[in-house]
Amino acid sequence: MDPSFHEAKMKHKMPKAPESTVHKKAKWRRQLDRNPWAHALATDIRRCPATQTPIPRYFLQDFNLVSHPETGKAWYVPSSLAPRTPRSPPPVQQPADSAAPSIAEQKSDSATTNLNQVQTFQSQPQPVTQHRKSTNATKPTSYMLAREDLITVQNSKRPSAHSSDWKKLLVLNHSLPKFHSVQKVWREDMGGLVLELMRRRTVEELVYYAKLSEDTSRNAYIVRCKTWEDIKKPEYNGHRGCVLWFSSDGEDWEGPGPRAIMDVPGVRFGGKIPVHNMNRLMGDEHSERLRRETEIFGKGSLFMVVRARTMEVQLKLWKLQGYLAYPVERLSLETAKKENRRGKKGREQVDEEDGEE
Repeated sequence: MDPSFHEAKMKHKMPKAPESTVHKKAKWRRQLDRNPWAHALATDIRRCPATQTPIPRYFLQDFNLVSHPETGKAWYVPSSLAPRTPRSPPPVQQPADSAAPSIAEQKSDSATTNLNQVQTFQSQPQPVTQHRKSTNATKPTSYMLAREDLITVQNSKRPSAHSSDWKKLLVLNHSLPKFHSVQKVWREDMGGLVLELMRRRTVEELVYYAKLSEDTSRNAYIVRCKTWEDIKKPEYNGHRGCVLWFSSDGEDWEGPGPRAIMDVPGVRFGGKIPVHNMNRLMGDEHSERLRRETEIFGKGSLFMVVRARTMEVQLKLWKLQGYLAYPVERLSLETAKKENRRGKKGREQVDEEDGEE
C-alpha cells in the first residue's frame, strides 16, 4: 500500500492534543511575552565594529549622524536617548459661517443627524497624550557595545587599542553617501553623555509610573515594601519585575552589588528577580529627583516594580546596569602626569642598559 495515501487519509483523523497540554503551552507563551529578558534577546542581531561581536541590538548603543547647522560637520549622537516629545493635537476644524437653515434643511432623517453629530465630535480638539514610543531614528545608524569603558575611550587623548574604533561605525553603512565626504565629529565626553541621557530617560519612566501608582483607584506599578519579606507575598506572584533599593540616613550597609539577584521560593515563573542599587545606578542627583518629584519614592528605601506594563523601564534599568558593569578609571591630571613621568623614567633606564651592553 502507498504510505503517502494512508498519511493523507488519516491526516484529519489523528487524535487532538489533550487540553492540559494546550493550556500549558498557552500559559508558557503568556509568560514568555511578559518576560523582558526574552524581549531583549529577541531584538535584531547587529555587529559592534569595535569588538567585532554580533549581538542582539538591545545590548548595543545606536549612534546617528546629524549635520551641524553652522559648520556642516557630521556629529555622532545617540538619538534613541533623545527626550520624548508630546504628540501634537489634531487640527481643529473651524465651522463655516452660514445663514440660518431653512425649514427644508431642518427636516432630516436620523442617519443625517447622527452623521452631523460624528462630524461635530471629530472637529472638537482631542486631549494631548504623552507619546510613549520614540520616533524613527535619523539615518544612517550604527551600533557600538553599550559599555561605558568602551565608549569613553573613543577619541581619547590617551591612546589605547579601541580609541579609534568610532571611525569604523559607518564602514558598512552606505545608506547616505553624503556623510562619507564630510568631517565626522565624536565627542570626547560621549561616555558620560550617554550615561547621563540613560539616567534621565529612566528617571522619567519611573516618575511616570510612580505618579500613576499614586491613584488608588487603579493598579499600582510601583509598590513600597517595608521589608524584604513583603516582596515574597503571594499577591505579587506573576507580577514581579525588579526591586529598587535606596540608601537611608544612618544606614551603614552599602546596598546590593551590581549583579544582585533575589530568589523568590515557591513560584514557578519569576523565581529570580534583579535588585538594583539606585544610588549607584542613578547617582545622587537623579535619586534625589525621584524622591522629590514623587510621593511614593519620598518615603522608604525598598520598592518593587510590578506588572507587564513596566517592561520598558525594566529593560532600561537592566541596560543601565550592564552599561556600568565595568567602571571607568577616571584619572586626575596629577595622576596622569605621574604616569607620564614613570613611563619616561622607565624608557631612560632601558636606554641606559642598552648603552652599557
